[in-house]
Amino acid sequence: MKGRNWFWGIFFILATVVLIASQLVPFGSIGFWPLLGAILLVAVIVQLIMSRAAWGMFVPLALLYMIFQAPLKLPFLQPWILVVAGILLTIGFGILFHKRPRHTGSYSHGGCRPEGTACEDTSDENRPSINVSFSGTTRYLRAGALEYANLSCSFGSLEVYFDQVQISPNGAEIFVDCKFGNIELYVPKNWQVSNGTHAGMGSLSFTGTPYHEASSPHVTVSGNISMAGVEVHYI
Repeated sequence: MKGRNWFWGIFFILATVVLIASQLVPFGSIGFWPLLGAILLVAVIVQLIMSRAAWGMFVPLALLYMIFQAPLKLPFLQPWILVVAGILLTIGFGILFHKRPRHTGSYSHGGCRPEGTACEDTSDENRPSINVSFSGTTRYLRAGALEYANLSCSFGSLEVYFDQVQISPNGAEIFVDCKFGNIELYVPKNWQVSNGTHAGMGSLSFTGTPYHEASSPHVTVSGNISMAGVEVHYI
């Protein structure tokens, strides 16, 4: 089941539970909109757990604490402390438990134009690896039979152009690990790109109009997206 189906299914189930419970338990001290926000946050948390990105649930938990702090007479904490603590826990647990790529590459040459200082890429053109932190980078790939690409971006931005890339006859996988950043993939219109990512408070989106044929190469975008965005542009 796709992530958005998990989310909306959980949301409507929780809304039904709250609707029935509101006839049994007084929710007047909380208010309708905070209660609706709490339902959305719980749905987000469950979706994160289902998509194996549970380390992204700390910010929603912090917001839930803020909503129920007064009605449930919980110990008072400043809102900014709760939010910052949630972000720091998300970063820490994300580093420790995020999904690892299945393939590795070796270091290397060319095509990386960083605006900051933290950019690493690899020499195997058919299995490139790019790692960006706290910077912005544009990368132009060239490959005769791309099998796998490992793209990592945290607190930065990464643009990767695949218009001079040929795909392996068996297809290819693009693994993305994006946290608090943005990755943009520019791919030929005839590529068949499927979404296999796990998103926690983030998403993978498509822009442009693809043109698929029977012989079009197939590419799967997999990996983790946390509080970030990955965009696929058909060019």
